[in-house]
Amino acid sequence: MLCAGACVDTTRNSADCGGCGVVCTGGATCVGGACGCGGGDMSCMNLCVNTQRDPADCGGCGMACAAGEVCFGAMCLASCPGGQTLCGGLCANVQTDPTNCGACGTVCPAGKRCTGGACMGATCNAGETLCGVLCVLTQTDVANCGSCGNACLPGERCTGGKCAGTITCAAGATSCNGRCVMTSIDRMNCGACGTACAAGQVCKLGVCGKP
Repeated sequence: MLCAGACVDTTRNSADCGGCGVVCTGGATCVGGACGCGGGDMSCMNLCVNTQRDPADCGGCGMACAAGEVCFGAMCLASCPGGQTLCGGLCANVQTDPTNCGACGTVCPAGKRCTGGACMGATCNAGETLCGVLCVLTQTDVANCGSCGNACLPGERCTGGKCAGTITCAAGATSCNGRCVMTSIDRMNCGACGTACAAGQVCKLGVCGKP
């Protein structure tokens, strides 16, 4: 289609998606002439977010982790699990993450992947699949289970490329609506699942109160 004097593909051009001047915003991309979130992301308040690792929308829109917690696998945790490093508030595998390759903030150039903490060519290792810019194991990756973008539901695990079962919460955590939370500090589940603290309050030792 001719837009502003130039021929554009309105089926995938994010500045002219489906028609001239139709701009995709909030991190959305143009696929098939429509704006949408890719790579398993979810649209929350008109922004594309990764609910597998975004502490403000962990497991779903508006499901914020408590202060000091991190989001991993759509669950709020007290700290990043083994093999993960906290980079800018997000858990990252510095061995494979092209935006934190080898160390937080080290970004691989376009067309490169991160393997063993070093930026290399774009070919994934045997058994891995390239999903966006990440080489992942679709047999076990909860964000790309079985295929790229196929994210498991909160609390599910990916085994053999299929989402199934619930993850057993770590010691001290409680399962609330498919999420492992610390009821001692979670202001949305303070002391028990579903017990939310009032605005401006925090949860300490399972009791809502002033900060």
